[in-house]
Amino acid sequence: MVQFVLSKLAYSKLMSHAFKNSEHCVHGVLIGDCSASKSRITDVIPISHLASTTTPITDIAIQQIELYLKQAKKSILGYYAAYNHSPNSKGPLNSSGELILKSLHKLSQGPMLVLVVDSINFYNNTSNTTTNPEKKMKTASLVKAYTYDGTSFSIIPKQLMLSDISENKQKDSESQNKTTLPISEQKHSIDFENANVEKSFIHILEFNYHTKISDLNDHLENPSLDWIQNLNFNNLCNSI
Repeated sequence: MVQFVLSKLAYSKLMSHAFKNSEHCVHGVLIGDCSASKSRITDVIPISHLASTTTPITDIAIQQIELYLKQAKKSILGYYAAYNHSPNSKGPLNSSGELILKSLHKLSQGPMLVLVVDSINFYNNTSNTTTNPEKKMKTASLVKAYTYDGTSFSIIPKQLMLSDISENKQKDSESQNKTTLPISEQKHSIDFENANVEKSFIHILEFNYHTKISDLNDHLENPSLDWIQNLNFNNLCNSI
């Protein structure tokens, strides 16, 4: 069993990447530190928002990410994607996403975390929250979590449920994901690092800080943009 812990910075980055480009498919890499029983996702590296395909650009991105991680002494712990349409496949990712995941898995150790964001319902879940902070925050309900072992996906039984954490409740989700996909169920777990993670992302939306996130596509249009570390975004996130 592996416990995955998602940091404020990692969640804010991946959700900002998806929200900024909600009309497109986005994908990126989850990075951090791991042990035999615990993987802490401390950061993410946004790759693309124009296409989720194994193009030479994606291959170059993975090579640059690998070099950066060696310097930073971090590990690839997973992959994230956001779709504004159904992946139309037998698993949680489309076919090109699975190819990218397989490439990343060769560079990882142990099961990988796979987060899939539902961009279709982004505005339905966030519009009321950003204008009325008293409303319950629902962005975590847009994220489905899986593990990947190199051959198959396993759904994580208890998904991210911030309302359970913030209210100090220990209840399990009453409804499981209804799916006909060939996905098994394992006893891995996923949690936020604390109860303020999703609240921080809501503040990022309020201040429009999500527009400051950059991926490789942005960098190719404007080479001054930092797509690997996104230090400017990091500072904005840490200020909240």
